Amino acid sequence: MKVRMFRCMVGALLLVVIVATGCTVVVQPDAGAVVPAETESTGHVSPTDSVEAQIANAMSAAPLAIAQDATILGFPVEGEEMVLLREGTNGWTCLADWPASPTNDPMCNDGVWKAWMDAFLAGEEPEVTRPGLSYMLQGGDDTSNVDPFAPVPEDMEEWVTTPAHLMLLLPGKFDAEDFTTDYESGYPYIMWDETLYEHLMIPVVPADRQ
Repeated sequence: MKVRMFRCMVGALLLVVIVATGCTVVVQPDAGAVVPAETESTGHVSPTDSVEAQIANAMSAAPLAIAQDATILGFPVEGEEMVLLREGTNGWTCLADWPASPTNDPMCNDGVWKAWMDAFLAGEEPEVTRPGLSYMLQGGDDTSNVDPFAPVPEDMEEWVTTPAHLMLLLPGKFDAEDFTTDYESGYPYIMWDETLYEHLMIPVVPADRQ
């Protein structure tokens, strides 16, 4: 009963998000990242590219309804402090393509995810008291699906690549009995299971691209 209620709660939350933002959950492996029609991919950008190019790239991570009023951050040419490219008004923060990864992977985070990211980057335990959502509609890469702080893929393995997806935070933990941890399954899966930074990865495609 507990498992069924948990699944229903997650399913209901996703339905609200998906209907509101024009995306559809993918439950089979996708051939590649698909992006919203309003913000076609700009491909890789670097910290030395124009502000306009970096903003367009960051906005391509989420539906235009969110991205158009979001704060935009870019990666620094030197140092660790992110660069403010545009001040936003809707509480969302979009980041341009991560230079260290092999693919184009901008992201847009709500306030819960932003706080989670701040805790993650500081090596602290995040406090998640309500659902949090992040968009990566260009897809993205991670060095490991097991170790949040792996600097490079272990033993020269390939990067963990996920096509267009949402990322979900909920108070408490995700149970591997409810969701797979297999990132190649094509289904929603737990990233960094049993760590302080676990979250649910949910492959999606924009509804108008089916």
